[in-house]
Amino acid sequence: IFAGNEPVGAIAFGYNDPPKEPHIIQEIANKFSANAFELREIAGQYESRTHFMIDIAKNRLQTSAKLIGAIVETKRAQNALKKGNSILEARVKERTCELTKINEQLKREIDGRKIFEDALQESEERYRSLVQLSPDTIFVLKDDKIAFINNAGHRLFGVNTILDLINKPIIGYIHPDSRAAFEEQVKNAKVQGVISLKELRARKPNGHIRDIELQTTAIAYHGSSAVLGIARDNTDKKQNEKFMRARTTILELASKQTTRKKFLEEVVGNLRDWTGCYNIGIRLLKDEGIMPYEASIGFGAEFMKTENKISLQESNCVCLRVASGKCRLNDLQFISSNGSFYTDSYVKFSKSISKEDRCNYRHGCEAENYESVAIIPIKYRDKILGVIHMADRKKDVLPPTVVAFIENLIPLIGETVHKFNVEQKLKKDHDFKTVLNNLLHYSLENESFDNVMKRFLEELLSISWLSYNSMGGFYLFEEKTSLLKLKIIKGHELSGESHKDLPIEGNHPWTRAIREKTVIYTECTKEVGIRGVCKHLDPHGHYYIPILSGDKAVGLIHLFIKREHFGRKREKNFLEAFANTISGILKRKEAENDLKNVNRALKMVNATNRAIIHSKNIEELLDSICRIAVEIGGYVTVRVDKLQDKKHGWQDPVAEFGTNENFYKFRKIQSFIDYEKIDKVMIRSNNDHPKIKDKSGICSNFSYVVLPLKLKEKFEYSLTLYSLSHETFDAEEISLLESLAEDISFGITSLQIKEEHKKSEEELMSSNELLERAFSTTDFLLAYMDVDFNYIRVNIAYAKKHGKDPSFFAGKNHFEISPDEKMKSVFSEVLRTGNPRSAYADALTNLSRPESGTLFLDWSLQPVKNSDGNIVGLLLSLVDVTERIKAEEKLIESYKHLGVINRQISILLNLNRQNNKENKNEIIHYILSSAISLSQARISSIYKYDEAGNAFNLLASEGISKDKEASIKRISVDHYLFFWKLAKSHTRVQGSAKEYELKDLAINLDLQYFLALPLIYGEKLKGALFLGFSKRSEITTQELEFYDALASQTTQNLNNIGII
Repeated sequence: IFAGNEPVGAIAFGYNDPPKEPHIIQEIANKFSANAFELREIAGQYESRTHFMIDIAKNRLQTSAKLIGAIVETKRAQNALKKGNSILEARVKERTCELTKINEQLKREIDGRKIFEDALQESEERYRSLVQLSPDTIFVLKDDKIAFINNAGHRLFGVNTILDLINKPIIGYIHPDSRAAFEEQVKNAKVQGVISLKELRARKPNGHIRDIELQTTAIAYHGSSAVLGIARDNTDKKQNEKFMRARTTILELASKQTTRKKFLEEVVGNLRDWTGCYNIGIRLLKDEGIMPYEASIGFGAEFMKTENKISLQESNCVCLRVASGKCRLNDLQFISSNGSFYTDSYVKFSKSISKEDRCNYRHGCEAENYESVAIIPIKYRDKILGVIHMADRKKDVLPPTVVAFIENLIPLIGETVHKFNVEQKLKKDHDFKTVLNNLLHYSLENESFDNVMKRFLEELLSISWLSYNSMGGFYLFEEKTSLLKLKIIKGHELSGESHKDLPIEGNHPWTRAIREKTVIYTECTKEVGIRGVCKHLDPHGHYYIPILSGDKAVGLIHLFIKREHFGRKREKNFLEAFANTISGILKRKEAENDLKNVNRALKMVNATNRAIIHSKNIEELLDSICRIAVEIGGYVTVRVDKLQDKKHGWQDPVAEFGTNENFYKFRKIQSFIDYEKIDKVMIRSNNDHPKIKDKSGICSNFSYVVLPLKLKEKFEYSLTLYSLSHETFDAEEISLLESLAEDISFGITSLQIKEEHKKSEEELMSSNELLERAFSTTDFLLAYMDVDFNYIRVNIAYAKKHGKDPSFFAGKNHFEISPDEKMKSVFSEVLRTGNPRSAYADALTNLSRPESGTLFLDWSLQPVKNSDGNIVGLLLSLVDVTERIKAEEKLIESYKHLGVINRQISILLNLNRQNNKENKNEIIHYILSSAISLSQARISSIYKYDEAGNAFNLLASEGISKDKEASIKRISVDHYLFFWKLAKSHTRVQGSAKEYELKDLAINLDLQYFLALPLIYGEKLKGALFLGFSKRSEITTQELEFYDALASQTTQNLNNIGII
């Protein structure tokens, strides 16, 4: 602060941002016992003060310093004047008292007056300096022209020097709206000589307008009358006041409004009031690459419709270039330092663009005859969220001051929009999570598939911000007819014929969803509708969500949605997860049905095998088979037919059981089966073959399967099983039925062989010729050898199996052809003991050709004795059962896969049943053991959350010894990062044990990975379920679905027993 050239004081002024370096924040946290995570989060949210506000503060302080200096200087001059007056008074008194000293006193008086005049002259010069240094404009008018003006005048009126203003009429620098008031003020000053104060507007030669506060009064200037004026530039002050009022308004709107759309609609209305611009809209960037209007006022409907469809991939729109921060060279002269585009004459701007560059501008604003146009980016920190689009058909509506004013409001608007975006995202995430959790809960209930799907659709339609009028439908794909069959529908507008089965054809959106296997969004209006429904509804949109099983579409969800959604990526991801959940439930239901069918089929196969063993003849066996298939297998009717006339297809029913029993008995049936081509199995429904002559009347709507029963590779019998369902015979059941047919064929063959053996033995005693015929024609592998194991004779089947002619074996040793020390010892034991030996499904690798691999054989070795009881030879009999054994191994492998799924479901169901137990410790330890059994974790622990104490208390654990539990009995939330995240976000936390520093929590168990599941009840965190793994580094999405279900069931159990 200077008084003249002398420094008399100083004003201190400082500002800064909070620290953001992690080590400084940690020091502050340690010093003041604060949470470093929260300090880091708060520091990241702090917004630096704008340069605009800082510059205003600096200018005001500089002006204050000059005014203080001028006041000090004025006070000094006044003190000097007062001192001179005191001296003068003393001299007058002396002259009165001492007449004798008049001359001396007169001299002193003259000296005193000289001192006074020098001080007065010095003060006048200082006052002149003060006028020149004044930040206010001071001028003198003579004959309405500027006779004098200080240095501040050229800045106010926008000229280079004050010489450009001398002797110029001042009225040219007054805004036309304020000239009448100015002239009246000057007139009053001249006539009445009064001091008056008025607020006026000045205009610079470049058109920029300044708000001034003008004081005028009449004075004498160089011997003639004049008007003194003092003008103070209040533009920045008014702008600051206007900005503060606007800031306050926006803060109030941000606190009062509950949605982003309502907030922006209020902002648009206020911007029109503050700026006077007629057309204003706020456009926000969407994940889909578009930037529709979120709120607007003034713009026409057709203009809005066109603008809402433009994509960020286009570059011929100024709005999009401002939003992306990529402006063209022609734009730069109209771009502010904050990245805003503005012009007070868009038509003039458009004409300045070269013909080559006109293709880079859509000229939508030009087509609407807008002159004043501004595109101001809405930013949150360094991220552009959208733009404010302002347009008016009048010129000079949006000068730089107005644009700067709005730019100063952008941080508040951007912060509020970001806040609403985050709140909306959190709400959506919460709704998504709630819906998916409810789905998992519903899926575990023992309800029919249709009821579960109905509840699923109701849950999806309950999302109020997504669903339109709670309308939608659920379809299952029928591959045979290429139709989406309607299963469930919601919304009274969808009743009638408009929403039944949907054909997979053409370019319908549902067809594209099924074929492309992706979620399809379409926009719908009253003019463009779907099958005559949408024309009666307000504008809206549609989601078509395919339900996929692997790469195959199995169904579709049709959802009516509100129009403003535009097919957003996050919504599509949620709907895909929703559809995947339904797909998983479909698979589980199918697996349950398959498991049920497999168990039923296995029981039937086991009972059939027992019947094969205990049946005394073929007729008894076939009757037992039919009865078992109906009573245990669940088929409606079963019959066995024997082929009589292969050429004409005539066959005789030889056994039957079920509906209309004895209908076929004593009748011949002409079958439609092509016996020349049938291989293993054929499936039909009664509608597939209109010429079926089977008139049993079982049911007008059934399906059946025909299984050939081959004896010695020849088709002699057929087994027919009828079912009332069209979906009974899936691939796995057919595989089991094929195995059953083979077993039945084997049983019939065995009984036939028994009968043949019996008959052969009887005939052998009477005729060697019959023995020879039986030996040569049987399908059993037979070899007769001497006591040295040399072949005497083999039958054709034996030779064929070895790929040789029967004559090849005569005289050759058995173990030279098929070396096997184990079998050789068996042969020797039969010779030694005289007792026969046999085996079933024995694996023999050297019996056949080496390239054919391992064979499974039923074999027997019988000693041949003479009349004296001495062994004279050995008879080796074999039956090849390789194919049956391989089929059984394949079946067992499929059971293992089903067993994994069944085990996981069983654990969750058993956990649900624990609600009825009264022993709390028993329930808790059952939960922990179930968690370890389900996840194969090393340790599992349950913690109860103490919200008041900000800590987790251990309830129980598995895998940790009791003496080590004391060290982790109570854990503060701030002690472990994952507990802090869990308490703050209420969502599961997973990751590397090393990354999260869990060494103390792991109790030296060398954990590699962990999963912490929140226990949520009534939307509040009640505890956590911790799982630690020693040999895992990640967890699949499918596993996480089971773990979420486990956490949900654990919460329910703990709540039921009063723990949480």
